Amino acid sequence: MQFLQTFFEQQNLVVFFVYGQVYFLMGFAILIKNITLSEYTLSKDIRLFAWFSITHGLADWAAAFVPYQREFLGESQFLVFLTLGYLLLTVSYMFLMVFGLKVAVARKYDWPVHFVVPTVIFTLWVIASFSVQPLHPDYIEWIVATSSFARYFIGLPAGLVAAAAFWLQANKFDGLDISSHLTRAMRLGAIFLGLYGILTGLVVPEAKFFPASLINYNSFLKVTGVPVQILRMVAGIGIGLNIIRSLELFDVEQRRRVEEAEKREAILKERERISREIHDGTIQSLYGIGLRLEFAQSIIDKEDSEKNTIKEHLDYSVEKLAETITDIRAYIMNLRHLHFRETSLRKDLQELVQDFRLTSLTMPEFIYREEATPGLTPKQRTHLYYIVREALNNIRQHARAKIVVLEVNIKPNGIHVSIVDDGQGFNTREVKLGRRGMYNIAERVRELKGTLSIDSEIGRGTEIRVIVPTGGDDNG
Repeated sequence: MQFLQTFFEQQNLVVFFVYGQVYFLMGFAILIKNITLSEYTLSKDIRLFAWFSITHGLADWAAAFVPYQREFLGESQFLVFLTLGYLLLTVSYMFLMVFGLKVAVARKYDWPVHFVVPTVIFTLWVIASFSVQPLHPDYIEWIVATSSFARYFIGLPAGLVAAAAFWLQANKFDGLDISSHLTRAMRLGAIFLGLYGILTGLVVPEAKFFPASLINYNSFLKVTGVPVQILRMVAGIGIGLNIIRSLELFDVEQRRRVEEAEKREAILKERERISREIHDGTIQSLYGIGLRLEFAQSIIDKEDSEKNTIKEHLDYSVEKLAETITDIRAYIMNLRHLHFRETSLRKDLQELVQDFRLTSLTMPEFIYREEATPGLTPKQRTHLYYIVREALNNIRQHARAKIVVLEVNIKPNGIHVSIVDDGQGFNTREVKLGRRGMYNIAERVRELKGTLSIDSEIGRGTEIRVIVPTGGDDNG
């Protein structure tokens, strides 16, 4: 125990320097974090906590270096710097108290409790400080005594109320679907902050009044063998690591905003595409059916020799009407997928396969493998979903297939998608990508910077293969 005490007394300068650096860097890290656009109320108050950390770190550096500069400064200059250091410490506590009250209490009341209460406590601190001046005729002793009152009156309640503020915020974030490790980090930070409040508010420099005469730096060191600054530094490290980590929730919020924007953009583009397809395909088909029915009506009263022609037109019209009704039903069923939920690609595609079965009476075989688990961006999920949907629509409308196989393989280097059918096929040199469905698939693959290959022959079915790379900002 004596060895530790001697060691820490010799390393006092280093202890105070590291202690101040922990708090200063924590405050600086919070200040440079881009949270100005956040909708969370904590973002509007967290800078008060950052200013507490910075001023507290500067105050500890003053406590470390000013005494060692005494011989190089005049006595008056030394006293000025010493006084400023202790005032800075008190200011840091004020920042912490305003932060804690504003976050934990102020929004429950109509009056500015986070300004009124600290002002009252600050006034009481000033009165108490001057009331003990006769007990400490030496100016330095008196300044040290006033710092003890600052710890009792401001530091201790500030640390505890700030800890309560972070704990209450973690409870609120629990209801916002925030990652549990972030709220857990915030609670740990609150615990360390409460510990800091107790250590900084109860263990003070020795003074000629109770409880500073009993519980102080010297008595703490004798009992534990460790300077209280060491434990405050540990508490500071715990606060910094956990609070800064918990502030990743602002990054999560920003990513969700980007995802929501991408989803809205995808919805608008898909609505435009469906509108265009209905106009260019379905409406044109209905218009053609109408013309044939008008023609059949115009010759209905002619000779019997024309009845075969009438029957041919009517049969064609009925067939095309049935196809058009099926097309419109498929569009209506797929409109519900325009709202992308937080589901997996596997579940989205399973629902797509079920929809295909309802509109074609063919149950595709669905194979889904994951050799790796890269996180798919909303853009990737959106385009992959519509690529598969477009391919299945083409099969339903044109292929007359009995067997359909959809295979998705998530590999470390990319996403491999294959859609195979045993339908009537087509001549790829004649159709190419001019057909609307194939064009849409090619455009989506291009958006994902992937590759598309189509293998088809008349009477031998079709295979569509898509490879999309994973990772990188371009896909995000």
